[in-house]
Amino acid sequence: MSDYLYRIGAFLRFYKKATNVYGIHSPFVFDFVQNVLDESKEYYAYKSIEIERQKLLLNRKMIQVDDFGAGSKNSLTNATSRHINDIARTSLSSSKKGRILFQIAHHYKRMKILELGTSLGISSAYLASANSQSQLYTLEGSVEIAKIAESVHSHLKLKNIQYHIGRFSDTLPTLLNDTFDLVFLDGHHEYNAVLAYFEILRPSLSQDAIVIVDDIYWSKGMEKAWNELKQQDIVTASVDLFDMGILFLRSGLSKQDFCIVPYHLKPWKLGVWGK
Repeated sequence: MSDYLYRIGAFLRFYKKATNVYGIHSPFVFDFVQNVLDESKEYYAYKSIEIERQKLLLNRKMIQVDDFGAGSKNSLTNATSRHINDIARTSLSSSKKGRILFQIAHHYKRMKILELGTSLGISSAYLASANSQSQLYTLEGSVEIAKIAESVHSHLKLKNIQYHIGRFSDTLPTLLNDTFDLVFLDGHHEYNAVLAYFEILRPSLSQDAIVIVDDIYWSKGMEKAWNELKQQDIVTASVDLFDMGILFLRSGLSKQDFCIVPYHLKPWKLGVWGK
């Protein structure tokens, strides 16, 4: 089965079991939906970041990129030439996803943020813009891609981003003496890699850390990894948004797992057509 067909089937499974805000009885998760997912405020950073995205999508410059394989930024194979706009079109987090990243960092007041997979810097920009006093550490394998991300962040006048360029296996260990309260895993979309990074990071996660895993239905392996991460003993709540999964390590919560879609995508949950 192709990855495309797999993701269609995965979405149908997700949609069948997903609920919306009206089906949530956990005060903590209800707050998450209201103040993160459904927050409609247009923050100051959004427009500027999306202008940078459009510049990238129009940039036909060719660069040499370290090729880490499909969906991965960590298994170095060889260097290839690619247009910047092609990378932007296929690799950047959507504006919707970027806003969720911003809202999580903003609402939960995250101060030490780690991102595995900088790409061209759009997701980093959303995370770092939530609080100028926070510190974002971002890891990227490709030198040329990292240079473009730095340029994007410079245009946005973001000064709270620290770059670590090279193989994750080389750069990540240098950061493990620190403690992070927000982690975004977006660098290596494979079962073994995702679980390995989580285990490596465990000692460096704060007691109320949030771990965001991107593209959890990218493949059968990614879905399996997500299901296993939800069962980790330090995870007290998980939220499946299909495009990404969010793990909360918040003490005092009973184990709880949610699949959530916007209320308008499941109108019968409102009781419009009965139960």
